[in-house]
Amino acid sequence: MKSCYRNLLTNFTTRSLLMLLLLVTFVSSLSYGSERDRERRIMRPSEMRAHIESAPYKAHPNEVLRARQLPEHQLIQFAKISTTEELYYLMQRFAFGVWQDAERVIFFFDDSGRIVVDLLQLYINNEWVDDDRFIYEYEGDSPYPSVVTWQEWDANESDWVNLERDLLVFDEHGRETEIIIELWDDEGNEWIAYDRTVITYTEDGNYLEILSYYWGFDDWELDYRVRWIYEDGRLVQEIEEYWDGEEWWVDFRILYEYDDQGNNIAELYQYYDDFEEEWVNDARYLYSHNTEGNQTESVYQWWDEDEEVWKNLTRTTSEYDNRNNHIRDTYYAWGGEDWIPSIRMSMHYDQNDELQMIVFEGWINEEWRYEERYLFGGFDPTYVVVDEGLPQRFELMQNYPNPFNPSTTIRFSIPEQSGVSLTVYDVLGRKIAVLIDDEMNAGTYAHVFDASRLASGVYLYQLRTGEYIEMKRLILMK
Repeated sequence: MKSCYRNLLTNFTTRSLLMLLLLVTFVSSLSYGSERDRERRIMRPSEMRAHIESAPYKAHPNEVLRARQLPEHQLIQFAKISTTEELYYLMQRFAFGVWQDAERVIFFFDDSGRIVVDLLQLYINNEWVDDDRFIYEYEGDSPYPSVVTWQEWDANESDWVNLERDLLVFDEHGRETEIIIELWDDEGNEWIAYDRTVITYTEDGNYLEILSYYWGFDDWELDYRVRWIYEDGRLVQEIEEYWDGEEWWVDFRILYEYDDQGNNIAELYQYYDDFEEEWVNDARYLYSHNTEGNQTESVYQWWDEDEEVWKNLTRTTSEYDNRNNHIRDTYYAWGGEDWIPSIRMSMHYDQNDELQMIVFEGWINEEWRYEERYLFGGFDPTYVVVDEGLPQRFELMQNYPNPFNPSTTIRFSIPEQSGVSLTVYDVLGRKIAVLIDDEMNAGTYAHVFDASRLASGVYLYQLRTGEYIEMKRLILMK
């Protein structure tokens, strides 16, 4: 079943209302009926190994999901369309050497600034087409929605079709305490109860317990629960249990370990063996951090019961700029002897540390290839600061891709504030385009050169800054 809130919406936004909806999505993922398969917060090792074997160049779904979970404090700009409409993001896919529009999300607000519609559109046959939307309803002046309805556009009927709605209850602190999910019955033309989640918190506002119910014949039936255990203010254990109609049975747990600085350095996943009456290792995450406490590496391992040894499965490395912005995640799959790159995600920020663009690349045929990118707040990626720390020297890098059609990215570094000129010439030395002619701060930059109006051929691009001059060749092939 599709998530009750769109993945990118819940994972990227940090406005207070939308961060609350992130919790709703997480809690909803813990609610399952007894007749349905219970999905874990992570995939079983056997499932993950099967996925990697079927698509070795791709990271498994859990790592992709983690890739999209940016720091919660990250601010994102919105692009004003009108007084009540804002463009949240534009997603593009890289195909045939060029970025092509694929989808976008538009928010609609009421006079109080509350989101009332979240609309997803797809770019099909050179026009934007409605795909689905979420409608938010409020009680009185409350800033928190009491009803969120998910609808899908039916092109044949030229009308919106109900799919699901969530009924939400919040406490005085703006925390969800109850979520009821209902599904739309076309035949009966009515909403049918599906599942219910009840949430309680500690005095500090941390999760204490989540109770999950499914709808029986005429009432809610207990199904599942998750309990959190803390010591000295730190989460040390998360236990999942199911209800058999008479008593709770432990099923799964996560044990958390910390270093002396309070950084989470390990998570151990275990399932309970009812026959042996003991906990059995399933999987674990091992984390590393830098001196600022930022996570720099995550290794996921599965437990081989036959050999009684931990075996590598996936690995994630994270990088940060000198302003502590999270700028890159690289995902690897274990190839038996070494780590094989799979997906790379790069985040680009403006000078105010606001996120402007996220670029996903796949490792294919021993090289990184663009796959998709997300542009926030109407950002136009003509050139963007690539925060990799202050460079030590002037440098003009080779454009990528090369050959290209019709756009390519030119990267360069300047170690100090300088007047910068980036110019394109033909092979006869005639000036074709001035890409940059400006005073720029020290840093590494990436400029997207669009050559759609030029003929195929060889061109030269030159970086001039102070006494430094360098020129390289690029090839346009249409």
